[in-house]
Amino acid sequence: MKALVFIKPGLELISIAFALAKIGIVPVLIDAGIGMRNVLDCVRQAKPDIFIGIPKAFVLKICNHQVFDSVKFNFIDAGHCIFPSYISLQKIKDGDDSEGYTHPRDAEDLTFLLFTSGSTGAPKGVVYTPSIFQGQLATLRSTFSLTPDDVDMPIIPSLVIGTLCLGMRVVIPPINPLKPTSMDPKVIAKVVNDCGVTFSFGSPAVWGKIARFSVDHAINFPKMKHLLVAGAPSSATTLRLFRKIVPNGRFHTPLGATECTPITTISSDELDEAILSRQESGGGFCVGRPTRNHTIRMIGITDDDVPMISEAKVLSEGDIGEIIVKGPVVTKLYYENKLATRKAKIYESNGEVWHRTGDVGYFDDQGRIWFCGRKAHMCNSGDETYYSVKVEYCFSGLAGINRVALVNISLNGQKVLALCIEPTQRFMSPTARRTIVTDIVQVARRYRIPLRVIAFHARQFPVDKRHHAKIERHLLAKWVQDSLTRLRCNWAIYHVSMTNIAAR
Repeated sequence: MKALVFIKPGLELISIAFALAKIGIVPVLIDAGIGMRNVLDCVRQAKPDIFIGIPKAFVLKICNHQVFDSVKFNFIDAGHCIFPSYISLQKIKDGDDSEGYTHPRDAEDLTFLLFTSGSTGAPKGVVYTPSIFQGQLATLRSTFSLTPDDVDMPIIPSLVIGTLCLGMRVVIPPINPLKPTSMDPKVIAKVVNDCGVTFSFGSPAVWGKIARFSVDHAINFPKMKHLLVAGAPSSATTLRLFRKIVPNGRFHTPLGATECTPITTISSDELDEAILSRQESGGGFCVGRPTRNHTIRMIGITDDDVPMISEAKVLSEGDIGEIIVKGPVVTKLYYENKLATRKAKIYESNGEVWHRTGDVGYFDDQGRIWFCGRKAHMCNSGDETYYSVKVEYCFSGLAGINRVALVNISLNGQKVLALCIEPTQRFMSPTARRTIVTDIVQVARRYRIPLRVIAFHARQFPVDKRHHAKIERHLLAKWVQDSLTRLRCNWAIYHVSMTNIAAR
């Protein structure tokens, strides 16, 4: 049986998830922050037998009753229940507190069902088994030397599963998972130091905000041993801030996904100015070497299925390809989704499974992996291919720019490159904008990036709902296209040739 759990992040959610797993019921965990449409799609895929939720979640269920028609048992997290067929969780809490039944499991049994964020496609249910959890625990333990003496503060609630299984204490921070960047960095910084947090994973959007506040107010985290920042590349400026706030520890920029994490990492011991300079010069974003017992390859970029590894074109050092991985943390299939499984998995003749991450990158001459962006975010101009992260990092250090995004648009019937700008100030004079455009054109010339359009976004970029860091480039591309077509003024649009600039 499967139980969909819609409880606010905290001790109760953790307790319920572990209790369900203990008695052989599969917890289904969906981030409410991925958006209502995606949440309902996940429910359709999961077909839960049990629904456990707060009263607001039951409003969602009642309003979309057809989506929840597989549910046979309802448990509401409220002291009193007005629905006679619903069971109050309070009654269970007040009941027998004996250890109870423990359901035996095989290594490949479905134990947890976790859903991807859907940031580059429809959300998919990832099958977690005891063997995957064991692989994750071993990888976390060997990579970061974690022990029961460590204290974790996860920004994403579902990440507590692994560290709790390692016997670590966990601090649940006062962060709204639906709006993580709305947190008060002063409060979070105090929690980190008051609770002696030694380990934390979060996105650059969250930890970048904490780092900026901390540096501005001369705060650091002397007990922090390992700060993991992932979900999207961090700017070189932000990486330098991380070094200041963990004086006795390390920060890391790992690579991973719901289907396989962590698969690479690099620490601040190795992230020196030479690497940062290479990143700012269009080298991509360094995510380090494979974690222990994991093998990574780059294969030729294709949208076709690759059933067997013998059919893949494995690339050499320096060649950009799709990143694939095999090892203990690699999940083997998506739940009830044969099409997605076929597209994402490659098999060895002995049955071992490679996962196609959908990320593109390359190996350098020291065995390090450089992330160049998502396969879905590659852009074309003429016969050349341009990779989002490689290009965007070239502009990230320019004055007046918070972040940029490279997108493809159609101009006069041709596919061209457009660079979207999120400025540091929402309201800018035309002179200030033209100064930024001039700087961008100079960088584009230096690195031979044939930009045709530069677009200033009026607000913050649209981002994914889980990390609040992954730029939703498809929305930006649509808005640029609409702005050019309908002459809308949400943007300040500049047409660019490599010899002159014309404002529109």
